[in-house]
This record gives sequence, structure tokens and C-alpha cells, in this order.
Amino acid sequence: FTLISVVLVCRECDPAALRRLRRYASEVNYRAPESGWSSIRLAVVDASSGKIHANRLGAPLVNLLRPALP
Repeated sequence: FTLISVVLVCRECDPAALRRLRRYASEVNYRAPESGWSSIRLAVVDASSGKIHANRLGAPLVNLLRPALP
């Protein structure tokens, strides 16, 4: 399996991009010749507001990043 985690830090975030981020899901199940799967977890840290936004699979990233923010 493959699990990719992406964390982006931005000064200001576009609200439309954050809405698309929340709905974004990327999971692929491989059938043959070898079974497996891959997923992408995304998190965006908005430096101006101190909020962390993530897609559904990125919820664990929010928990990891929250203690690091002031």
C-alpha cells in the first residue's frame, strides 16, 4: 500500500480552494497483478487564522499538527 501525506502552509487561503479540499478524496484499489491500495491525505495550515483544514483522510494530520501551532 501507499499512503501519501501532504501538508501545505499558506499565509492566506482561498475559501473556494478550502471547500474543494474538504471534498477531495483519492483512494485507488489495485486489482492485478498484485492487490493493494493508495491514499492521499491533505492538510492546509492557514497561518493568518491559525486554522488547519483537511480532507476526510487528513483528519489524523490535523491531530498531529494542532500541538505545533501557537
